[in-house]
Amino acid sequence: MNMEKREILVLTGSVDFQRAGNQTIKQTIKYFSKYFNIAMLSFLPDDYPNLDREFEKEMFNLRVNRLPKLYKLLFYSARGLKNTFKSKKLKVLNDYAEIDPKRKVDYFDNYSKTALLIYNIATLIYLILEFPRALFHALKLKPVFIYGYEKDGAILASLVGRLLDIPVIKRFQGTPLKIENGKIKDKWWLYNLISSYKIFHCPVVMANDGTKGDEVLEFLRIPEEKVLFIMNGLVVEDIEKARFIDLKENFNLGKDAKIILMLSKLKTWKRVDRGLWILHEIIHKHRKRNFFLLIVGDGEKKAYLKSLCKKLKIENNVIFVGGLSHKEAMNYLKNCDVFWSFYDITNLGNPLLEAIYLEKPIFTLDNGGDLNCLFGNDYEGLVRIEEIFKVAEFTIKLFENESYRLGLLNRVKEVKLKLLPWKERIEREKIWIEKFLHW
Repeated sequence: MNMEKREILVLTGSVDFQRAGNQTIKQTIKYFSKYFNIAMLSFLPDDYPNLDREFEKEMFNLRVNRLPKLYKLLFYSARGLKNTFKSKKLKVLNDYAEIDPKRKVDYFDNYSKTALLIYNIATLIYLILEFPRALFHALKLKPVFIYGYEKDGAILASLVGRLLDIPVIKRFQGTPLKIENGKIKDKWWLYNLISSYKIFHCPVVMANDGTKGDEVLEFLRIPEEKVLFIMNGLVVEDIEKARFIDLKENFNLGKDAKIILMLSKLKTWKRVDRGLWILHEIIHKHRKRNFFLLIVGDGEKKAYLKSLCKKLKIENNVIFVGGLSHKEAMNYLKNCDVFWSFYDITNLGNPLLEAIYLEKPIFTLDNGGDLNCLFGNDYEGLVRIEEIFKVAEFTIKLFENESYRLGLLNRVKEVKLKLLPWKERIEREKIWIEKFLHW
């Protein structure tokens, strides 16, 4: 079925193309543009910092409509509300560096009830402000379908699609919701999120990123035939163009340095703090002072992580590289010796998939489910939370036992064969979407 030159309307809320950050929205738009003409409505103003203008220029079938100047004051008022929400949540858990590394933190654990209320109000403000604009573009374009991206975009797309009888596809990068004791945790405080999944039971594309979104959708009684549960793709062109850089020389680490990499935003649930505690074990318990941890990424917890480094007396062995473009980050990933990732909420994020593609030894949490299916239960790089400090021993063993290292690498190479580049990943989604369109 030929979809070329058909119009689609993509509603993304505050998700947009940024130089350092979300690759999923970029790759989705990039490969959808090979089949559709795309009009995208972003709730960010046109002068918002860090927008990737070069990416936009490369997309010939894409028109991005950001907030008009009239809305700018309203946007920054809403942004101020969000900052209030952020300050409220931080009062609940002021310094996550003090959390026991063996304790799990869910996405909303450090949000106060006031913060969650503001979280819902922010969604309502978005819907009120953006509905007229979305309705206007839908009437003008008559798209073959409306694609609602993440929570806000999904709700808005569902409302406009129902009003105009246009098919709607909702897309989620995973879920922060958690099923606990037979119910959604904090259900009444997360009504906006739950609504984004359930509203009108529109078809849902849910990323298989380790957050167990399929279980949440099943719990919410979304019909199985309306769910595509699929892993993210890989930006193969960036990964394969990654170049050699001598990290040891660049950071003056010495020729015998062993380089560990963690790659993520510095958010609470990304649990970069666990890497610091494990490095402390390597340096002070096992007395291996030639191990260095490079942290690529930036975020609200950077100051806390730096203070933890000083507390653990490992500041000379930790390098905060900062936020990088995806291409630059791949250069670091290509040239590290081992990759660590200890997220609480998802264990199949894009950096981990990229580390697999680059055939790096990987140590991460065994959260059950998806990673076990990929690696098998006997892959020693999957560590249960109660045994998190064993990663120190295993990482040292990696450099002292060649057969052990090759065993890990061979398993990673096997898993690599199961991964998809974004081109094939979007092709599968497109074929699935065709079932729900009006022709």
